[in-house]
Amino acid sequence: MTSRLRQRRARWHNRFASGHRRNMVIALLSLLVAVATISAPVAQAQESTSRQSSVLFVVDTSGSMSGSPLSQAKEALRAGIDALAPGQAAGLRSFSGSCGDGGRLLVPVATDNKDQLNAATTQLSADGGTPTPDALRAAARDLPASGDRTIVLISDGQSSCGNPCAVAQEIKNDLGVDFRVHAVGFNAPTNAESELSCIANATGGQYFTATNTDELAAAISTAVET
Repeated sequence: MTSRLRQRRARWHNRFASGHRRNMVIALLSLLVAVATISAPVAQAQESTSRQSSVLFVVDTSGSMSGSPLSQAKEALRAGIDALAPGQAAGLRSFSGSCGDGGRLLVPVATDNKDQLNAATTQLSADGGTPTPDALRAAARDLPASGDRTIVLISDGQSSCGNPCAVAQEIKNDLGVDFRVHAVGFNAPTNAESELSCIANATGGQYFTATNTDELAAAISTAVET
């Protein structure tokens, strides 16, 4: 074999090997782009699901809320429902009665349910005691297993069934950093305000005080948006 022929074959071999490597690199890059394109929306959807914001309104409907206080609370609660962001999940629980009674889940936590929330708000009625610890325990079970979770507790009085602050701390320990209770005291006496403030502080939430419908509406709306 002549020297010139060997050189030609060597050049051909080098060009072939170089082209083959180039094609392999292009194919690998194309595969990586395809995988990234497919996996990115999945990861975003998973992150969106895990971080979804959920709000549960927990309304004291004990006997002391009868009459004007409950009427004002209903009006204010409708403003809070209106303040819900698109896609924000929400539910409604009312509570009253004897110790051990966590109340009733009137609207389960879900998205796009403002009509159901408003309809359930209209049906609220007041009677009985204020089993706040039991209501908090029941409300915690109503919430999703993950995501950003908030209870908006609206009450005008002190618990008639033990210390709700200790219960709030227990729930916080169980549910972690993505859980809080924003408590709203409506014309609440000093002892009730201290108790509600303790619930909020124990869970990393805020305490709001209100003495009329406008203040109550602003407090609930702020709690929903916080």
